[in-house]
Amino acid sequence: RSRKQIDDFGNFIKIYGAKGLAYIKVTERAKGLEGITSPVAKFLNAEIVEAILERTGAQDGDMIFFRADNKKVVADAMGALRLKLGKDLSLTDETKWAPLWVIDFPMFEDDGEGGLTAMHHPFTSPKEMTAAELKASPEDAVANAYDMVINGYEVGGGSVRIHSGEMQQTVFG
Repeated sequence: RSRKQIDDFGNFIKIYGAKGLAYIKVTERAKGLEGITSPVAKFLNAEIVEAILERTGAQDGDMIFFRADNKKVVADAMGALRLKLGKDLSLTDETKWAPLWVIDFPMFEDDGEGGLTAMHHPFTSPKEMTAAELKASPEDAVANAYDMVINGYEVGGGSVRIHSGEMQQTVFG
C-alpha cells in the first residue's frame, strides 16, 4: 500500500468518528522490530508491537491497521474499513452464500455517562447467570440473543426473554 492509500483509509474512517489510523507494515517478520515500518511503533513498547504481530499472525508483506478509541468508534470505523478493504482488494466474493449466526453479545453497553444500558432491550435474559451474579458484575453478562446475517446483511434476530421477577428487577437496577 502506498502512503496515499493509507492516508485515504485514514480519511475514510474519520466518517465514523475516528481521529486517525495506526498501522504496521511488515517487511521482514523474522527481523522483529527492524523488519517493520510504522509511524506509531515509537510510541509503543517492543512487547506490545510483538504482541500485535503475534496476535494477527503477521507475515512478510502484511499491513496491520488498528485504532484506539472508545469501543463504538473503533467497532464502527474498523468494521467499515474491513468491508472497504474487502471490496477494494477484491477479497470479497460477491457470489458466495455466507450465512452466519451472531451470538454472545454483551448484555450491556456504556451509556456515555459512566453507567450501563441494555444493548438490545431490558427484557433479554442473560446467559448462564443468576440475578446475584448479574448485580455483582453486569459488565460480564452475555445476552441470550442472536442475529442471523447473510452476506453481511442482518435478516433476523431475537432473544430469550427474562422469566424471573428477580432477574427483571436486577436488570432494571
